[in-house]
Amino acid sequence: MAADWDRAAARAQYRRLMRSWPMRVLYALLALVILFAWAWSIAAALAADVEQLSGHDLSVPVARCVACHTAPAATDGVPRLRHPITPSCGFCHRQGLPERLPAPMR
Repeated sequence: MAADWDRAAARAQYRRLMRSWPMRVLYALLALVILFAWAWSIAAALAADVEQLSGHDLSVPVARCVACHTAPAATDGVPRLRHPITPSCGFCHRQGLPERLPAPMR
């Protein structure tokens, strides 16, 4: 039946594959992805909640946030943007719902 199959040779081939340089590169990339995910989630857990501030709901486009928080000191009390820009501020900052919700689609 399976008398031709050599278990020791199969194990040696598997070890060679897992210890090859492409697999080591993939292991390093996996470690970087895991570390980045941990860093992102810690940053999101420590981010300030902006849901009580007016004009900071989910309907505000990110470009408007960036324009306001990177503008020169023309606006009073607006903190500077000290982190990279993401597709949505809701990734890290807790935002409230818009005051006027759109009508549900049927």
